[in-house]
Amino acid sequence: MANFKIAETGEDISWFDLPLNRKIKLMQWGGDAKGDRLDVALDRSVANVDLTILPDKAAAASTLFTLSGSAAGTSFSVAAYLPDGSRMARYSQDLAVRVCGQPIKQPGYAVDLVSDLAISGTPKQVYLYSRIFRGPADDRNVLSQDTRPGHYNCGDVAAAYGVKIFSKPTVTAYFTYYIPLKQTDPSVELKMDDLRFNADRVRQGVAKIKSYLSTGTPVRVWMIHHDGFKSFITGDWRSHFLTIVGYSANKFLYLDPWPHGSRLDYDGGMYAKTRNVFMGELEYDMSHLELGIGSSSGKLGLHDYKVIAGP
Repeated sequence: MANFKIAETGEDISWFDLPLNRKIKLMQWGGDAKGDRLDVALDRSVANVDLTILPDKAAAASTLFTLSGSAAGTSFSVAAYLPDGSRMARYSQDLAVRVCGQPIKQPGYAVDLVSDLAISGTPKQVYLYSRIFRGPADDRNVLSQDTRPGHYNCGDVAAAYGVKIFSKPTVTAYFTYYIPLKQTDPSVELKMDDLRFNADRVRQGVAKIKSYLSTGTPVRVWMIHHDGFKSFITGDWRSHFLTIVGYSANKFLYLDPWPHGSRLDYDGGMYAKTRNVFMGELEYDMSHLELGIGSSSGKLGLHDYKVIAGP
C-alpha cells in the first residue's frame, strides 16, 4: 500500500504543515501492485497552492514532489491514484496539508534556532518543528525525557537535541559558575537564594553561548531548581539539564526536557502564539553577574532554574 514520507529520512507522515511561501520536498512511497508509479495530485483544485512532480528517480516506483502555498490558512490533501487515471480509486490515505504563516523569530531575539527550523530548515526539520508545537504536552512529545522515577535522562536528551533537531552536535562541555558556599554545619541544607557566582566566569559563559548560537549550535547547561543542596553541588533530583537555543540582549531561549518544567508563550516560527510546556527563558543582568543566570521574573513553568555550569 502506498503512503507518504519525509524523503530525506523515510519517516511516514499522515500530515504536514507548510511554512508560507516555502517549497518543501516530500515523497509518495511505492507504486501499485504491478510496480507502476502512481499519479500524485491535489485532492481538488486549490488556489495559491503548487504541487510539482519531480523527475528524480526513486526506489520502489516512488514519486518525489514539491509543495508550496502562498495563502495562510489553506487546507487540502495530496492523494495517490492508480495509474489508470481514475481519481476515484485512491491507493492510500491522503496526506493532509495545511499552509501556515510566514516564519519569524521569537520577538526580540537576535538568534532563535527553533524558528530557523521553519524559516530555512529541511523538510525533516520543518516536520520536527511542527511536532514540537502540535505534539502532546506530556512525555510523548518529541522533546520529552523519560519521566519515570529512576529512569531520568535529561542530560542525554538535552544533548541529543543538537543532532536530532538542529543537525549540529550540542555543546556539552562546561565549567562551574557558582562559588562554593562555606558550610560550618554539614547538616544544614543550603538555599538557591544563597548562591553567588563568579562574575568573570559567567561573563565568559554568556559570550561563549552567544558565539555558539550564532553558528547554529545549541548549548547544554546544568541547572539547579530546588533548595537543599550542599556546598558543592552534585547531580540529584534538584539538578537538571536544559539546552539553550536562542538569545536576545539579556535573555536566553531554551528547550526543557521535563514536561511543564517550563512554559513559554512562543510567538516565533509559523504558528500563532502558543504556550509550549517544553520552552522557557533565562535572564541575566550584565551589571550584576554575581547573581548568575536564572529563570526570568515572569516564568510560567513549575521550576525556578539557576544555571550552575556552562561553557
